[in-house]
Amino acid sequence: MNDEIIIEKLINQDQSGLSLIIDNYGGLISYIVKNTIHPSEEDLKECISDILLTIWKRILKYNPEKSSFKSWLVMVSRGCSVDYLRKYKRHNHIPLEDMSCQLFYEMTDLSVTKIIDMMQMMSPPDNEIFYLRFVMGEEVESISNRLNLSKENTYKRITRGKDKFRTIMKKEGYHV
Repeated sequence: MNDEIIIEKLINQDQSGLSLIIDNYGGLISYIVKNTIHPSEEDLKECISDILLTIWKRILKYNPEKSSFKSWLVMVSRGCSVDYLRKYKRHNHIPLEDMSCQLFYEMTDLSVTKIIDMMQMMSPPDNEIFYLRFVMGEEVESISNRLNLSKENTYKRITRGKDKFRTIMKKEGYHV
């Protein structure tokens, strides 16, 4: 199934677009949720429902010039999963020591979903570098290999990207 068809259905508020997401990306979304929150079957279903609702509400924010639809789905899924984990933690006191984007939590009171939305405002490949590094927790060497960049270039992009990200945060009304 072509992603453009899924996107068009979602934009036109056709619920069959959600079914197509489940058919084409359900395994990927489940994998992300399972590796983020280690859920029970009930929590998995609830979190996936939250993800689908978020996709439904935010489809107009998807920008194909900034990322592929699959990358955008991964970012939304990861953000919703982490938000779900934080909500669960608040009610059940589950430790978050292994959260790879803890830096952003410490800097702000923003949700991961909002942080990911702001990352999408950065230009490629900086937005992908930031997502892989600070949300997915990948090592710089792995990111460099994946994006075919030198390690030094990746470090420079992270350093410069932090300033760009702060600028975006200020434009969005957050002060760090």
